[in-house]
Amino acid sequence: MNKGYRHQAARAALLVASSMASGALPARAQTSPAPTSPAPPSTPATPLPVADRQAIEDIIVTAQRREESVQRTPLAITAVTGDQLRAQNVRALEDVSRLAPNVAISASGYTAPTNAVPIVYIRGIGQQDPSLQTEPGVPIYVDGVYVARSAGGAIDLPDIARLEVLRGPQGTLFGKNTIGGAISLITVTPGVHPETQVELIGGNYALYQLRGFTNQKLSDQFGVSAAINYRHENGYGKRLGATGNELGRLGDQRNLSARVKARWTPTDRLTVDLSGDYTRYRNTATPGQTLIVPAGLLNLWNARIGNPAGTPITQAGAASGRYDNFSRNPQPANDDLGGASATIAYDLGGVTLKSITAYRKLTEFFSRDADSSAATYLEVDRRTHSHQFTQELQLGGKLLDDHVDYVLGGFYLHERGTEDNIGTIIPGLFTLRVGPEIERRQLLDQSTSNYAAFAQATGHLLPGLNLTLGGRYTSEHKRLIDFVAGPESGIVYVNNVRLAHTWTSFTPRAALDYQATRDVLVYASVSKGFKSGGFNGRPAALSALTQFDPEKVTSYELGFKSDLLDHHVRLNVAAFDAEYSNIQLQRNILINGVLVTDVNNVAKSRIQGAEGELTVVPATGLELGGSIGYAHNKYTTIQPGAVVTATSKIPYAPELTYSLNASYRTDLGSAGSLTPNVNFAYRSGSYVTPANTAVSYIPAYGLLAGRLTYAPQDGPWSASLFATNLTNKRYLTSAGDSTGIGIVYQLYGRPREFGGSINLRF
Repeated sequence: MNKGYRHQAARAALLVASSMASGALPARAQTSPAPTSPAPPSTPATPLPVADRQAIEDIIVTAQRREESVQRTPLAITAVTGDQLRAQNVRALEDVSRLAPNVAISASGYTAPTNAVPIVYIRGIGQQDPSLQTEPGVPIYVDGVYVARSAGGAIDLPDIARLEVLRGPQGTLFGKNTIGGAISLITVTPGVHPETQVELIGGNYALYQLRGFTNQKLSDQFGVSAAINYRHENGYGKRLGATGNELGRLGDQRNLSARVKARWTPTDRLTVDLSGDYTRYRNTATPGQTLIVPAGLLNLWNARIGNPAGTPITQAGAASGRYDNFSRNPQPANDDLGGASATIAYDLGGVTLKSITAYRKLTEFFSRDADSSAATYLEVDRRTHSHQFTQELQLGGKLLDDHVDYVLGGFYLHERGTEDNIGTIIPGLFTLRVGPEIERRQLLDQSTSNYAAFAQATGHLLPGLNLTLGGRYTSEHKRLIDFVAGPESGIVYVNNVRLAHTWTSFTPRAALDYQATRDVLVYASVSKGFKSGGFNGRPAALSALTQFDPEKVTSYELGFKSDLLDHHVRLNVAAFDAEYSNIQLQRNILINGVLVTDVNNVAKSRIQGAEGELTVVPATGLELGGSIGYAHNKYTTIQPGAVVTATSKIPYAPELTYSLNASYRTDLGSAGSLTPNVNFAYRSGSYVTPANTAVSYIPAYGLLAGRLTYAPQDGPWSASLFATNLTNKRYLTSAGDSTGIGIVYQLYGRPREFGGSINLRF
């Protein structure tokens, strides 16, 4: 996209958003916000009239570790209720891209083609390879618990009360890896607002799904909630035999998730929350198409192995149709993940002590056939086991006659994980003594211990004027045991070599905000964050077993939040300038006939941009709004030997994102109501590989979705029709560039899907 067109598109999106759409509008938000910070005399915190159904309602968030109105929090936050997630057809984590600006989420990547491991970027910062050796740049939190691995299952369950997307580094209160931002999920509170919901869903691709939860108050001191989700959907890609017969499908989903929570309040001062969850994925890999690029090693393999065996690698034998290929590999993508947590809060008398203790475990296996052909040329299997324990303590309250709000605490994490990678890459040439051995089997065992102490305080300096200061000190120790061998030769390249290192980081935050009027907040902030360092767990030789340092970012932000025209218009805008250093990038290249996959700190970049969210409620039942985000990144310093250049762009980082949404509730009198909802989401083009090769480019695309809901005037049910990707757009979500061995692997997004649902609520 050229610069002129990009600017025109941005202006057009803002103009359209001002009169058409409503992505940020909460559907069932709290209507009586009660910020913990006392409102100054000039800006009384008057609740919105509950009876005014035309006004934009507020949401209470906990982004600063205390309850406060989203409109009075000096952070760039998109907050959405559970009801809106359902209304907007948010079925998986990647759908969150439609709700917030400068957020780009892909269902899967070429290094992990499973929707349990999404690729998440915010403001151009994220994680290219979701393997054990690297860390996320945008982590997921569930009820305050950090989810280190396989976060895709976090949003499957229907008991989500609220979703908060925090943009920009959150290194002070959230800690490690929140360098791009954080996604926080808050589930329903047991015993509060008792209700039961059951939803039955059916659609094309043999979709049938059961979702439901119940929230019950058993006594004045005890409440419980339980949620379950089962999803069955056939894949949209086929594996074909030589005669075109179907061998199996790609993109299958057989997902089961469950969560149980309990709240016990034995006294007015003590609250105990217990939670346990489990998710089981039995899927097949995302459908892939392969482009064949004739190269020396490919031609050699075809001549000596492929042609004699009757299975040469050719374009005709690798791809067929839109999503189909000729792979013989079933390509399973199986995940088992879950955990338990205990959150205990005790009121010490004006001061609250909170403890969050959690344990999580993951077992994962997937197989990927990157050549998509009947031959075995480039295939990868990976098994991962991981378990983590976290403990956080928070102490929060007020000082100096409620002129200061503060929180201080400590955090501990221990994670232990193992990974078994089998790369079957051009097998047979070494055995015939006509080519190098590129195949590798890699076994790594990694443990991480993270210790942190943090504090943040907000002082109310003058009526409406607040100053926030905070900081976090982190010490993180990692240990790696690595083993690498060649399956054909039997050569051990790395024999259980041990590496260990400790990194420390200080991540402060400072913010100044001013409540100019009751409904307008302006703020300025500077904050820092870091993403953990690590080791190259996939070295081709001992010399490549190196370490890389943590990424760091310093972000400057200006913004305002406003509710205008008697709460019929909400406009929130932020601009940012981030210095992003020690960028960790992965490369896959041939060096002296050996395929090298490693991660290094290769560059420093400057990311500048702006984002806006608009909601308009011009009349009863009509909700319009949208969002737009622009983030331009430019490398300012490049390390010698790096695969990037001064004109390269950060992978998975589109410059422009926007969404437009509209819904209108039509009152049918005694017959009930009918509510159509339309959503359009756009993201500009981006590259997948650091080298920005042409074959790794993901062109710009926009997706249109809709939902039509009928609800009777009296009755506990509603019925909906829905469709996603209405125009049946064919679009890329990821690509792997292995042109050195003749392969370009591409992943495509989901085609048009449609169906209906019945929701029971009582």
